[in-house]
Amino acid sequence: MTSLGLATFTLASWLSLLQHPAGELPRLVVHEAQMVVSQPPVQKVIEKALGLLGTKYKRGSSDPAQGIDCSRLVRLAYATIGVELPQSAATQIEVGEEIPRDQIQPGDLVFFRNTYKRGISHVGIALGDDLFVHAASRKNGVIVSSLQNSYFRPRYAGARRISGILAAAFAPLESELAESPVPAPAASPIGAPTGVVIASSPQ
Repeated sequence: MTSLGLATFTLASWLSLLQHPAGELPRLVVHEAQMVVSQPPVQKVIEKALGLLGTKYKRGSSDPAQGIDCSRLVRLAYATIGVELPQSAATQIEVGEEIPRDQIQPGDLVFFRNTYKRGISHVGIALGDDLFVHAASRKNGVIVSSLQNSYFRPRYAGARRISGILAAAFAPLESELAESPVPAPAASPIGAPTGVVIASSPQ
């Protein structure tokens, strides 16, 4: 189910994506969206967040079985790669590197002000093509929305890239290779660029 006006995609839209093992995700066309996933650290964060699509919203909850709010969804997704973030959107915006609007990449955090309260009050995870996954509200739960949405566009407050994401994700691999008697391959696809790109298909 797709809402073109809000560029919002629900859980059923991503079931085929989540069935593929990490590192083997093909190019998929889901309704009006295309998704390409590579670069393992970003992939793990986004897969976790997308795996929560359809989860109900519950302010203050970190347990998806009970519901989850925006900042705790972000915190849970980044915990999959060993990155511990603060509890609230207002404190998460102080973490990492500030990113200009036109340089947002998949995995970056996008922040909004003056939603349910004044100041920084909402956060999501960028997916590419101006889309982001977030725990939106009690009515909608966890969904994917557009930064161009008429509600979110005027409330956009900035983006942050979490410092140390690659180091945190690759540390176990580097340790394993250091202890292994088998030489590591000369080249590895792990270092390949990209991430997640979601773009509207031609009408």
